[in-house]
Amino acid sequence: IHLADCYLGLSQPSQAIRELRELIKTDPKSIPGLLRLGRAYYDLKQIPEAIEQWERVIAYEPENRTAKDFLRLVQAVQ
Repeated sequence: IHLADCYLGLSQPSQAIRELRELIKTDPKSIPGLLRLGRAYYDLKQIPEAIEQWERVIAYEPENRTAKDFLRLVQAVQ
């Protein structure tokens, strides 16, 4: 996750996505990984993919505030 955060901080979301996908393969319920993966997709304007990740978080943690906030942000933009 830290490496992906570095890539996101350097405005390299594609690299972050690659790292986060590997994390999700090994830990499909990684809430921090799913949240960051959604953010990386969002940064690349891949909105459906971002929504999918945040909805997965909600499926695992129905009251996850961060995922809900991201989903509200997307709905407001659309």
